[in-house]
Amino acid sequence: MPSLHDSQRKFLEILGDSADGGVEVDINKLCERFTFDAISKTAFGIDTEVQKNPDNPLFQTAITIFPNILTGFAYNTCRKF
Repeated sequence: MPSLHDSQRKFLEILGDSADGGVEVDINKLCERFTFDAISKTAFGIDTEVQKNPDNPLFQTAITIFPNILTGFAYNTCRKF
């Protein structure tokens, strides 16, 4: 899967550059962007470049919507008990 390989290469490049420069990285945010990048490329064929550009509008919309969806799901599930 060249798309997944490309996403992994970018992820490791960012980690390597940060390590070489002594820069601290928020690994949760970086993994979030890697996951979004890999899924958007492999499932939809969209190259969002979100790993290097976290301000991508599609990514910003997704991180706004998905927590609300999960919160609603958890609320409805727990309400049954």
